[in-house]
Amino acid sequence: HLSYRASLVYSVNDDVMLYGTISESYKTGGFNGEPQTPEDAVVPYDEETANNYEMGIKSEFNDRFRLNATVFYVKYEDQQVNVFRIGPSGFASQAIENAAKSDVLGLELDYVWQVSDMFRISGNYARLDAEIKDTQLALGPGPPVDLDGKRPLNVPKWTGVLAADIEIPLSNGSRMVLRADWRGRSAIYNNLRNTEEYRRPGTDLIGARLAWYSE
Repeated sequence: HLSYRASLVYSVNDDVMLYGTISESYKTGGFNGEPQTPEDAVVPYDEETANNYEMGIKSEFNDRFRLNATVFYVKYEDQQVNVFRIGPSGFASQAIENAAKSDVLGLELDYVWQVSDMFRISGNYARLDAEIKDTQLALGPGPPVDLDGKRPLNVPKWTGVLAADIEIPLSNGSRMVLRADWRGRSAIYNNLRNTEEYRRPGTDLIGARLAWYSE
């Protein structure tokens, strides 16, 4: 399989750059390590391909504010997904199956704002609209399950970081740095059915740090 990447970059001026990228990559197929039956042991999962279309901007203003933004669309064919299957013996095992299609539309932002010589704000934000398409998979006993429109495993709708740093110079030439930050994400699913009992709620993590740097 051939992978490729093509990019076009345009510098508007010394502080602003625009770019666009088209690429294709792949993940090889293989055999599952824990087959439930002898028949499963000889049935491979297929190669996964991903086509990525991306455009963005990198910018800096007055040496005080930097903003990078990217919009992208990824189209998967035969995406490899992890499933748990229950075999004839009643035991469950993990296996890789191929979803027919999966689409991801995303936005990523990161920024740094040097408010003053001693105070800086920074952070990032990502938004992912991801859906499995045209896929039915056997996830256990019974008929295959229709997964059209379901979110892939462990993919949040958004993630974000916000941080503030204060640097305090001291009289002897050393300095103190205080940092506070917040990190968060939306809910994610631990199963492809997207059922509520396997939904992990969103999280928020707040942290702080105090550091001293010698002269």
